[in-house]
Amino acid sequence: KEWGEPGRSIEKIWHERANSQRNWLPSASHRGATPAAFNSVSPREYDLEINPLRFEPEQPQFGEAVQLEAIVRNKGRNALENFSVMLFYDTTGAANWNVLSVIPMTRVILPEDSVVASFVWQSPPSGKIRVMAEVSATADLVAENNRAIAQMEIGFGTRALVLNEVMFDPAEGEPEWVEIFNPSNAAISLCKWFVEDEARGRATITAQIFIPPRSFRVLTSSLLLASQYGLPDSLIIVTQNFPSLNQSGEIVRLRDLNNNVIDSLAYERDWCERGKSIE
Repeated sequence: KEWGEPGRSIEKIWHERANSQRNWLPSASHRGATPAAFNSVSPREYDLEINPLRFEPEQPQFGEAVQLEAIVRNKGRNALENFSVMLFYDTTGAANWNVLSVIPMTRVILPEDSVVASFVWQSPPSGKIRVMAEVSATADLVAENNRAIAQMEIGFGTRALVLNEVMFDPAEGEPEWVEIFNPSNAAISLCKWFVEDEARGRATITAQIFIPPRSFRVLTSSLLLASQYGLPDSLIIVTQNFPSLNQSGEIVRLRDLNNNVIDSLAYERDWCERGKSIE
């Protein structure tokens, strides 16, 4: 009874092997069985599979090389050789895949055996990067298991974004805020970035918000800022946990998605008067 489950047949995996429990599985068919047809759990004549894509280190820092490993397993009945593994990457989250590398694999891989395709990415871009490995062999009969995708979060360099303006002592009834500027020529996702004060109060950006090249975004606790200065709402990032900035002096830090300090500011009370920002 424990071999299967209600409403599903049990199917033999390898027809040439013995009738032990390890050689039978519940049907994987969406109909629950495959009468008079090829068993859904049985290996095809030729079938290569990519297992989960691995990378090291787990949280790469800016400028750090990343080791990528794709494990290719032979799930078919016959040996295969002369296949390839292609690596792609996407920085947009919209499946705009760019070719990273093509790794030719010339060794013979026997049934139920596996081989590792490895590649060292010397200078991956910062931010959230999706990497995809795809195995390709002319004889492969099953395409559904030929791809594996992993997501990396790569740290940024110092002042990739900068603290550009701070309102720490606003007029009564107005919100405090911090302006962030992107001095680079590439858009940067602010997701998982945060601003913190000396007491470690944190304003974390949880949404997928991009700051375009040479552009600004303002982090605050209220959209009141938009109407106050006649700004479009798209330039304002509202966070409910915006830290209370100290009017007598403070250290403010901008950290990236890997917790690296990208920019910091230590200001004093006498830098400006009430109701004016420091720029």
